[in-house]
Amino acid sequence: MSTALAKRQNTTTLAARQQTHAPDDDVASASLRSGALLCDAMGYQEPVDPAAEQAAQQLVEEELRQNPGAPPRLPALRPPRDSSIMAAEFARCDRDEDLAPLAIERYSCAPPTEQDPEAWKSARTNVRAQLEHQANRVVNLELAESFSEHTWRRHVHDLGRLHAQVAALAEGKEREAEQINLKRKRDQAKLGPDIVRAERAVVERLERHRALEARVAALRKEEAK
Repeated sequence: MSTALAKRQNTTTLAARQQTHAPDDDVASASLRSGALLCDAMGYQEPVDPAAEQAAQQLVEEELRQNPGAPPRLPALRPPRDSSIMAAEFARCDRDEDLAPLAIERYSCAPPTEQDPEAWKSARTNVRAQLEHQANRVVNLELAESFSEHTWRRHVHDLGRLHAQVAALAEGKEREAEQINLKRKRDQAKLGPDIVRAERAVVERLERHRALEARVAALRKEEAK
């Protein structure tokens, strides 16, 4: 494990070296180092027919006249051009040019073409960074071989416990729902005779009421004669 720790300590300088020795033509790396934002895609804009735009504007104005409480017209939204990067990207789009290809020289170990000491130093630093990448991959594989099995076993054990807890909770809710249904059934069976008696009393009162109405109607006919 001491070798692995040493390799992991060596990899801590990888990000700093890559950022320091990035190619000058790598716009993404330069933007990240400067803290600026890189626009790698532009919004889709389709030309609009002036006649269609005027007709749509007339419909909007008619809707605003019919609804006085409608919100006021929003100002025209214009893309930001205050940033130098955004201005360069908009200019590129106006020229109908494609995005610059990604710089992949840092991921290769090709020797420089010119006989320049600085170029050879940069190539040597790049090769060392690639070696540190490979060492980091080896360390990760060693750690996975040593601990991944136990980690996955622990994960499966935790999932099993979670499944058991959820199953127990669901079973308890089912029992609770069953008890509620049984209580409702008992209450309905208990109140059934009372409901039947109340319905019979209502029917009897309605019959007496109809009999009284018939008697009153007969008496009125007798008085009319």
